[in-house]
Amino acid sequence: MKKLSYLFFACFISLSLMNCAEDGEPGPAGKDGVDGIDGVDGVDGVDGQDGEGFEELTKDGSIILYFDGTRPDGIEFEDSVVFTYSNDIPSTVELIEDEEEGTYYEVELTKFTTPSLPFFEGGGYFDFFYKTTDLSNNADFSLDGLYWNSTVTTSDNKAFRVTGGIEGELDLTITDYNYDETTGRIQFGFSFVLDDNMNSTYHELNVTGKVDVNLYEIIYPEMGPM
Repeated sequence: MKKLSYLFFACFISLSLMNCAEDGEPGPAGKDGVDGIDGVDGVDGVDGQDGEGFEELTKDGSIILYFDGTRPDGIEFEDSVVFTYSNDIPSTVELIEDEEEGTYYEVELTKFTTPSLPFFEGGGYFDFFYKTTDLSNNADFSLDGLYWNSTVTTSDNKAFRVTGGIEGELDLTITDYNYDETTGRIQFGFSFVLDDNMNSTYHELNVTGKVDVNLYEIIYPEMGPM
């Protein structure tokens, strides 16, 4: 019985000493755990609505130019520009009756890169004049003039103008020509090469383009234009 009492007493003393001991210093922090797996991407939001007036400004189609040439600093480049806006200057067709040249159509295709910059403010524009006796095909397509102004920006943070102006003769290739007399829609592709002295890069420039615009017929009162 005494041995049992001594045993309980010894256990009591041991427990008392353990409870009275002070805590040691915290150990070093453990290594960061492995990152968890990324969660599933959320669903894309709904596209915003076009600004007021956008459809009205762009409803008459567009003209696209593709450039393949050399920058003013001698580095080769490729780029494109889209002329979308009409700015109250529609692409037009006018029937001309001339005693010397006979009857023909005079077409002017006009488009802008922005909704508000006219020619004299230096904005991006495209203007293409030609004559034909038959709008339904390009058999007697005759170029009167082609002018454009655009800006190219590059991945190495350079910017330069790509502009050109041609009057009269040009080795112009027309492809996939189509004119819908009911809707007034005209579509065709074109391509040409400009010498270094005929464009703002001062290097030879290859240009291809796509026309897809509405043509509006010009009409005048019986007494003729003012």
